[in-house]
Amino acid sequence: MTSIKTAKLLFYKPRSTKYDILYHNIKIKDESGSWSKGCMYVNCDGIDSTYYTRPYAMFDLDKWTIL
Repeated sequence: MTSIKTAKLLFYKPRSTKYDILYHNIKIKDESGSWSKGCMYVNCDGIDSTYYTRPYAMFDLDKWTIL
């Protein structure tokens, strides 16, 4: 099974939305102000073209599915 750190496509269950992961292992400031590794992703359902970043530790896999 693919992990969040190598995934190419994610599905966010609460909004039924797919996201393409564009970059992995980028440094992102986390909630504590420390640098953490994470990813950059974008909505691929055509709803918007907003780019998002999130540390890997902040992905709640009860709400996200790796496709």
